[in-house]
Amino acid sequence: MVRKLIDGRMEVAMRENVEYLYKRLDTRWNSKQIIQKNIHRSKIKKLLKEIKPNNTLLDVCRGGSVDGILGVMAAKKGVKVTICSPKEEYIEVIKRFAAAQHVDVDNYVVCQPDDLPFGDNSFDCVSSIHVLEHVERYDKALDEIYRESGNNSSAYVFKSLRMGQNRWGELLQF
Repeated sequence: MVRKLIDGRMEVAMRENVEYLYKRLDTRWNSKQIIQKNIHRSKIKKLLKEIKPNNTLLDVCRGGSVDGILGVMAAKKGVKVTICSPKEEYIEVIKRFAAAQHVDVDNYVVCQPDDLPFGDNSFDCVSSIHVLEHVERYDKALDEIYRESGNNSSAYVFKSLRMGQNRWGELLQF
């Protein structure tokens, strides 16, 4: 009885968190603030130009502001996409965004960015947008992204740089 009550509360908390995270993602993607909206969309648009429809893409997420959007938009253009994130509730947020965009994503995996469960050279492209600055073992996560992307592949890693009140994004590409 107690376990059932706890599980029920946890399920309610997870649903509330999914709702909060989805609103956060949606308000950034569909922001009424034109600059904020265009910053996120221009980043995604730039990367989408690099990814070909016959490519495979691993979108490494963390459950934050714009996670999974690149994967969803790439799937929309015919790319075979796997989206991974550290918690099931983050995956639920991305699935909800994909459904709102009328897009089917090929695969969702719950895993940590610094311990990806895929083989070496598994993807043509690997993306990680604003993830590394939130991962304790960011060097290990970067190694994993490199390992997954392989020799003739591309990896797109955006990370935030903060200095005072200004924020910049930096694209690391290898």
